[in-house]
Amino acid sequence: MIRYNDDETSVQISDKKNIPIGVDDSGKPFFVISKIRSNDFYDGKDKSDQFVTTIPDPLGINGETLIGQRRSERSFTGHYAYVPMKSFDEDTVRMLFPLFVRNENLWMLGIVIENIESSDFLLWISEQLEVMYKSAIIAEEERVILDKKLMLNPFAPQELIERHCEFCNIDYRDILENLRVHNGTFAINYKYSFGPIFHKILIVKRKEGAHDVANGIDKDIFYLYELLHSITRQTKDEQDLLDGVSYGMNYGMPRLHRGVHVPSAGASQIHIHSQVLGLVKNSFNTADKLGLICEGYYKKHNRDYLEDYMTLLREANLVIEENNDAILYVPIAQRFNNELQIMLKNPIGNILETTQSSRMSLAKLERLALNLYGHPEINVRSFNTLMYATRFSSDNEFKQRLILSICPRNTIIAFLELSGRYVVDELPWYCAARLNSVKHELSTRGAKKLNIMFIGAHPDDIELGCGGTIKKLKTCGHKVISLIVTDGCAGNRTPDMRAEEARESAGFLGIDEVYFCGIRDSQTRLINLYDVLLYHISRYSPDVIFTHAGLNEHTDHQSINEVVQTIWANRLKTKPHLLLFEIPVYSESEVFSGNVFVDIDIDTKMKAVEKYRSEVTRGSVKLSDVKERAEKRAKELGQQYDYCEAFVYKGRIEELIKVFPFIATVSSHHS
Repeated sequence: MIRYNDDETSVQISDKKNIPIGVDDSGKPFFVISKIRSNDFYDGKDKSDQFVTTIPDPLGINGETLIGQRRSERSFTGHYAYVPMKSFDEDTVRMLFPLFVRNENLWMLGIVIENIESSDFLLWISEQLEVMYKSAIIAEEERVILDKKLMLNPFAPQELIERHCEFCNIDYRDILENLRVHNGTFAINYKYSFGPIFHKILIVKRKEGAHDVANGIDKDIFYLYELLHSITRQTKDEQDLLDGVSYGMNYGMPRLHRGVHVPSAGASQIHIHSQVLGLVKNSFNTADKLGLICEGYYKKHNRDYLEDYMTLLREANLVIEENNDAILYVPIAQRFNNELQIMLKNPIGNILETTQSSRMSLAKLERLALNLYGHPEINVRSFNTLMYATRFSSDNEFKQRLILSICPRNTIIAFLELSGRYVVDELPWYCAARLNSVKHELSTRGAKKLNIMFIGAHPDDIELGCGGTIKKLKTCGHKVISLIVTDGCAGNRTPDMRAEEARESAGFLGIDEVYFCGIRDSQTRLINLYDVLLYHISRYSPDVIFTHAGLNEHTDHQSINEVVQTIWANRLKTKPHLLLFEIPVYSESEVFSGNVFVDIDIDTKMKAVEKYRSEVTRGSVKLSDVKERAEKRAKELGQQYDYCEAFVYKGRIEELIKVFPFIATVSSHHS
């Protein structure tokens, strides 16, 4: 049990302090969390009302955690202000580029790069820097710095990220040592070695998805564990000095980009990887300290310390997930907000004692933890994982378990160095309740009603591109959100008129919510569209996004397509399905090539479009074009249907079909 003196919790009150961790008279695990009156204050308020909660770490790894009442109750109402960068447009940068690449002006080029909002223009600058480097106009050191700035710009396309990622571009002929390869993972010697035995980097070899943990799969992490096991076994057989390993994944580092935290490559590289360090005999680390606690507990109580601790976690509702071999939980004494730990259930102390089954169990729970971190409500984009394990020479008489700690690095913490105490903002069961709620949402996503967001430039675009599909989705019981970016008022029309038409059409189709961004028609390139769309996408956390294909017909269509795809590629940990639609009344449809199709009721689509009377009356929208385009898309499926809407989907179509079984493809109907 946990005893805690706070009337707002369901646990019992205890005013005892400094009681050693042990068992009570009934043999149950006993642990005391102390709540003590604070003896200082800074704002003149009555200090008698202030308390500090102290939580000693039962694993003996983290010391003690403090949770101040003021700290836990404070609200973060402020936000980083967006700083517009309008000093240089693309033409100006192109004109001044020869001046920017002078040594004394490279700092200014770095600022320009950080504030560019065009993926194509970032590629152009990258190409120019390559030319300047080959011409010896800029040195390699400056080029590396600028390349990193290019890669870390939120608008950087995947090809540019891969081009400048150190791990994506390793020349295998230059690898000092490639001990083993496990299904696309490999090991290299670290260029700045710290270990007397070895210090290696284990890398997921693939490029696609390797820059976002949300795109990874259980097997990516499992293969890293397999490679770790293989390297460790081989090294131990060859060198008698090896007596343990220190292992952990590094992913991203937070940095501020125009008021938004994005991953940064410094000591850590945003490519998914882990590091492993060989430990020699007669050294000492935190896992050795845990071993002493296990030993002392057994000698005093004749009980398995970590078995009792797992019971304690279950009774306190701190467990997030369990599988056959391991348990994922919120530690009682967190070092960081949202810190999670994974412990093997059986007394397996180190990687050499693990089986394939236990390594897969570790990988699955680690993957779940990363999925939880990627949820917008948690929003952790930077973390370390640290492994606490027994020595290879240990007989593990006192049943120590291998533990993996996952530590977010973009939360606000403090550390009292002299007393070994960490300071966080909340009690552990509040954190566990939030994470369990997010886990439930992730587990039911797709099984129940989905959140589906349609993002259109103008009030009629969504119905023109997806009206029939929306009706089908609503019939299936999904929630549909319509985000209309501009007021659509080019010409003699008013925002109120256009909004009224949009609401009528949305009501006819059954759209659950319509939101108007209110940006002037044709001005999406003149405002900070990225922050606007990121806010709404994060706010609704959609499972599926439909938006423009952006085939060079309308500047608003292009802008929205570019920004949504950039956000999807670089900022969303949990990736929604992304589908791109055409606007059948524009000539862009002549070059549009969809790979997935939805058969539709053409009468429903036409009636939804007809609600936009101002467009139909002035001839901007011709219903005959809408019908003819739907007939043409149906013919592309081989006359299976009368009318269809087509979309471009860049993921694995079989995964999309799991969500939308009514999706059709050309191959499925021509085979």
